[in-house]
Amino acid sequence: MQTNEIIEDKTVGDLSSSKLDKLLIQFLLDEPFFSSIIARVRKIRTLSIPTAGVSVHENTITLYWNPKFISGLTKRKFFGLMKHECYHLIFKHVTSRKQDPHMLWNIATDLAINSIINFDDLPDGGLFPGKPLKFKEADDENVIDKKMQESASKLSNAIESFPVGKASEWYMEK
Repeated sequence: MQTNEIIEDKTVGDLSSSKLDKLLIQFLLDEPFFSSIIARVRKIRTLSIPTAGVSVHENTITLYWNPKFISGLTKRKFFGLMKHECYHLIFKHVTSRKQDPHMLWNIATDLAINSIINFDDLPDGGLFPGKPLKFKEADDENVIDKKMQESASKLSNAIESFPVGKASEWYMEK
């Protein structure tokens, strides 16, 4: 086995653009449908977002990816993330079906998408209908975090009450 080979039960590790390319080749072999979509998008490495995301930027579909986030994923979870981003494009969540406010639409679309991907294939911390959010407790000295904690708790309760398998518009309405 080569030292740069990705193994299912290990994280990706330090992630350069060339290592991402190698992962995407493995994705091509395992997931030809989804990789045919990812192959056509511009990829931008960035620390300005916490995970990954797709959008239309300068009339080009772009995948933004955070190397720190992706480097902590297993191959399986990386593939799940790539499928997730492809579904945003397949379902036109960032183009003709896009709704405002953006943050709520992103939550709604994530819930719809994650309903159709095996839960164990998704990166930890993602949104999934019927499951509560995972977040850290705020300490007593940080009032802002406590208010955010209350909002997150309300959102978590709502998401936990939602059924799996609804359309983005259904989750958005709720």
